[in-house]
Amino acid sequence: MDQRPLHSRAAAAYSLAAFCLGVLGGWSCVPRHYTGLVLLAFAAFLALIIQVRPGFALWIGLLFGLGWFGVLISWMSVVGTDAWVGLALVCAIPIGLVGWVINQVSRLPLAPVWMASAWVGQEWIRDRFPLGGFPWGGLSFATAGQPHYLFSFGGPLYVSFAFALACSALAIIIASDAFHVRNSFIALALIGITFLIPISTLTKTAVVPSATATIAIVQGGVPGVGLDFLGRARTVTQNHARETAVLATDIKAGRVAKPNLVVWPENSTDLDPRTDPQTLQLIQSASAAVGVPILVGAVLETGQYGKVTNSAVLFTPGKVPAVIYTKQRPVPFGEYLPYRDQISGLSSRFQLIANDFQPGSTVGELSINGLRLGVVICFEVAHDDVMQATVRGGAQALIVMTNNATYSQTDQPEQQFAITTARAIEFSRPVLTAATTGISAAINAQGEVVAVLPQTKPGYFVANITGNRQQTSASVAGPAIGLGLVVLGMLGLALTLIMRVQQRLREPA
Repeated sequence: MDQRPLHSRAAAAYSLAAFCLGVLGGWSCVPRHYTGLVLLAFAAFLALIIQVRPGFALWIGLLFGLGWFGVLISWMSVVGTDAWVGLALVCAIPIGLVGWVINQVSRLPLAPVWMASAWVGQEWIRDRFPLGGFPWGGLSFATAGQPHYLFSFGGPLYVSFAFALACSALAIIIASDAFHVRNSFIALALIGITFLIPISTLTKTAVVPSATATIAIVQGGVPGVGLDFLGRARTVTQNHARETAVLATDIKAGRVAKPNLVVWPENSTDLDPRTDPQTLQLIQSASAAVGVPILVGAVLETGQYGKVTNSAVLFTPGKVPAVIYTKQRPVPFGEYLPYRDQISGLSSRFQLIANDFQPGSTVGELSINGLRLGVVICFEVAHDDVMQATVRGGAQALIVMTNNATYSQTDQPEQQFAITTARAIEFSRPVLTAATTGISAAINAQGEVVAVLPQTKPGYFVANITGNRQQTSASVAGPAIGLGLVVLGMLGLALTLIMRVQQRLREPA
């Protein structure tokens, strides 16, 4: 296939098509779950990429990314249109760059392999850069954890590779080039291997039960919607104390079993209970009422002006509160302001970020009734490295403490919940998620929701959780598989550049 320059009308048509395909793909993701449309839109985008010149491939990659993320993260408009457009652009830039790379490697033998690994490299980078990364919008998460066995075999990057490989082969067939079609048949065999080899690991990922604990999740709700709840920290704490009092009453009446642990979500208190006596009294009274420890999402002061932490604190009756975990990946422009001295005057909303959250450095671990629980906070559930470290650190079940109140009734809570469900499948671990306004749920090791509190409905549920001692291949080898795919993409680009140099050297002067 010749990669020719396009006339102005054709260039405009390609540009519009790329943007519209991005919109279609982003719209088809969670919570609509139209996986087939996601993959068709992606394959059609790749078909455009491989037919144009490299510079234009970068442009239509950027447009596809803008359409994709413009729809997928439209919930950012709650914060502001500028925040929405700005984040969409930041996420689209790597897709523009990978469009150029895919265009470069598309003339290599076994092109779908190189194209798919290049796409995985883009996802790997977005999980880390800039400012700690933003992993939303990967092909694996867009398809909501399907198929299960691929997730438990190689993790999210492997799933993205498998789908991108299939879409790349389809794109080449759509483009109808004899050279590519011939090679695509070999790629189809590789696709079969990519999807079939993980099946052999299914017998190795069965649950090997560990200890069992009864855990209650409290969803207290917040006042207002969007950003309106900010500054009403005590009300949020009172709401969760009220629902815990209802739980205590039901325990005494024999309507529910007494749990071993109660979990309140992230930001259930934004007033440090170690320095605010009223908040401390609220939590201690709630803990005494149920007679068991409460794990509370709390904002803690560090002793440095303007520096705080987002932490999980265990309040046990008769004991000093213990910090179990501090969030390792604070969200830029949400939990801290990068380059504060330089940009603080650019927007009045930056004044809402009065403090900078300091990151923790260790995994969250808590043992209840012999069950080892791993703790992560909010968006961390989407970061591969944080989740890998937590499970490999010995967690037999997982707790995700989150606060999605800002984005209540948008697509964001459902997107994050889909990622949480995928993590249960990936690690074959039960997951409990506690959210201020929802979605709070208990998910078993097979990714099935066994208890749920819908959005904006205060309440609680009690679930019996049995941990899993068996490691999946994704938890053992997932990081190596992902890095290997990234290196493969880099190798493909290097081969292309070497072949270009050799071709130029052979050309007559």
